[in-house]
Amino acid sequence: MLLCAAIIFLPGCYVFKQGVYLLHYQRQAEDIDELLEEDGLSEQEKEMLLLVREIKSFAVNTLGLDEDKNYTRYVSVEKEYLVDVVSAADKDAFEAYTWEYPIVGEVPYKGFYQREDALRLVKRLKRGGYDVMMRQVDAFSTLGYFSDPVFSFMQDYSEYSLADLVIHEQTHATLFIKDEIQFNEELAMFMGLEGALLFLDEEYGDSGGIRKEIELFHREQQTFFSLIDGLYQTLDEIYSSAVSREEKLIKKEEAISSFKEHIISRYDGYFSTPRYKRVFQGEINNAYILSLRTYTRDLSLFYQVLEMFGGDLPEAFKEIRKVEDYPGDPKEFLAELLG
Repeated sequence: MLLCAAIIFLPGCYVFKQGVYLLHYQRQAEDIDELLEEDGLSEQEKEMLLLVREIKSFAVNTLGLDEDKNYTRYVSVEKEYLVDVVSAADKDAFEAYTWEYPIVGEVPYKGFYQREDALRLVKRLKRGGYDVMMRQVDAFSTLGYFSDPVFSFMQDYSEYSLADLVIHEQTHATLFIKDEIQFNEELAMFMGLEGALLFLDEEYGDSGGIRKEIELFHREQQTFFSLIDGLYQTLDEIYSSAVSREEKLIKKEEAISSFKEHIISRYDGYFSTPRYKRVFQGEINNAYILSLRTYTRDLSLFYQVLEMFGGDLPEAFKEIRKVEDYPGDPKEFLAELLG
């Protein structure tokens, strides 16, 4: 996920308050190399920080991401995640509620370090008649304005998840196109997923069957995205129909209920693990669907580019990075690249 720390230079209570928390964590951050030479870390912390150092080196030297001070400092926190992020959308259309920031441009989410602040925004948006979702986020990129630290809750992550996170956020710090949040997020997701897998392959080989576990994760993830995309298409037809708004909302709820009942009753036919069970038992609305599509709508384009380069991820990224000099829509750049 991407949130830019440059927003702390904007006037306003929200920006000032979030900026204070961000700077608080920046002041707390300690140099990883110095910490590793001391005796104050637990074995689990040491292992995690050494792994982060390896991942960062791999991201720069193998994948071609920019070298900077990101993930070279460590912060111990009591929380199990970093920020709560709120998204919203119209109830009867796939139109996201957005916020405008300098440098990053238009963004369809807003993050808070304190959960109470996020909950207040959720209530306000719901009173305004929007579909709303709130999710927990464990990292974000400050696009080089600050050095993004490693947080203590990350020591519980698997090697793959940690590599995915670091590479995802470092991709944001390397390549960012203003007002193209979907392109930015899809690229970072692609680089995180594939970069983490390549890291495990090059560093550890297929020891312990890790690759098989990750390939299963990828397959289930693609199944999940496909199912949600099918629901999107169904709802989009309802929203585009000539019936009244009230009728659209009734049909919307019927479609979502039917979708969830279908998946829950046939869950084992779609998935081999319980990873997505809670999703289909929870609330699914326009805000949730649009949030997912921010990361996945055109994700296949990046995989087509990867295939074009014979699966060579560093070469594929080197070509994708040329979008920085492209004057138009970055998705058009990918289309031209693919011929």
